[in-house]
Amino acid sequence: MKISSRDSKLFLSYAFWAGLWAVLPLFNQFDVGINFSVVWLLIPLIFLLDAQKLNIGAGRLFIVFLLFFLGKFLLVQNYDSVIRYLTYIVFISCGLSLSRHRLDQFFNGMEVGLYVNFCFSVLQMIGLLSGVWSGELQPELWNAALWHANPPGGAFDFYPRVSGFANEPAYLSILLSVVVAYRLFVLQKKTLTGWYGVYVFVFFVFLINSRTAYIGYFWIVLCAWLVVRQNYGERFSLYVFILSFVLIPVGIFQKLEFPIDYDQFLIDDISIFTRTVPMLWIFDGNNLNFSDYIFGVYNYRTYVLGIDMPINSYGVFELQGGFLDSKSLGGALFYDFGLVGMFMYIYGVYFLLKNNIRALFFFSTLNIVFFNVYAFSWPLFWFCIISCVAIIRYPNSELVSISNRDPSRT
Repeated sequence: MKISSRDSKLFLSYAFWAGLWAVLPLFNQFDVGINFSVVWLLIPLIFLLDAQKLNIGAGRLFIVFLLFFLGKFLLVQNYDSVIRYLTYIVFISCGLSLSRHRLDQFFNGMEVGLYVNFCFSVLQMIGLLSGVWSGELQPELWNAALWHANPPGGAFDFYPRVSGFANEPAYLSILLSVVVAYRLFVLQKKTLTGWYGVYVFVFFVFLINSRTAYIGYFWIVLCAWLVVRQNYGERFSLYVFILSFVLIPVGIFQKLEFPIDYDQFLIDDISIFTRTVPMLWIFDGNNLNFSDYIFGVYNYRTYVLGIDMPINSYGVFELQGGFLDSKSLGGALFYDFGLVGMFMYIYGVYFLLKNNIRALFFFSTLNIVFFNVYAFSWPLFWFCIISCVAIIRYPNSELVSISNRDPSRT
């Protein structure tokens, strides 16, 4: 990786090493009970090394928003959610005091860590194709608290898929998509062309073999093409932003046959089943009352246990962690925020980023690649939101607005 003179001490930076560790084995080695690894909890402490005062700035929008729902969970005495939201608020509040320079160092560290993941992924793929090695790390050597595997049944069943040092291929594709999008839209470095473009293409297409990887790569290429075209206005950027929220759910629902045979759906694809069914409950009105639609459910586990499902579905939901959260970003937005909160969230983010097309496209990439996980429990998701706020807060950054953008860097 090329290091500029402005950042000659990159490898001595705490932020750089935090980013590096985030995509290597240490990322999932320690579990503190709320899906925030120790590494992620330490990342906001970078602001202490910057000797800056707590500066929420433009991020007050997110803080106020989260405080509102913290109050909701306090009111109904859902203390597990109270702890989660307190963690989110502290994490964002501290992270918003990071300088843009520190944020760039962090993502540079993630980029270097992904180079290491790429090399290990190549070894995994060689082992799988040759039949010499399964490509999996033993849990006792890796992480007894969680797991690590290269499960079969990727986007193409005839071809294996690998996960690098991540828990599974889909997780690796999220990490890669975020770093590629940050490099392209925020740092404005050449990303999709040249040798780096070949590296990205091979990583996405020939190694990970995950639906998340293919969709994420497609979306990044699409947004890069839109930046180059330039012949659109603010309203078109709004359409693209909204599309990033609805593209995957609409695509999934288009393939469903109604009425749904839940047992057959379960057999066809467990992963899609556990992520789609909670969203189907929204349209069915399954065990939802008016206040649930407006402000979200008060306790997701209690809500799911009250739903009438086949016994096989209950078993799968428990195995996949479906009683803990809704397993998708769309589900998280509805069940945590309700329709009112969803509208406030979407409109608030767009209002904050609408004058910076690259920041908007970076955020839209998060909507795409984080769809198949409960994104709120991913510190990286909140860290990316912090990055979007930093882009707006620092007017002297390299980013450009809709009316003044450089289309040449793709």
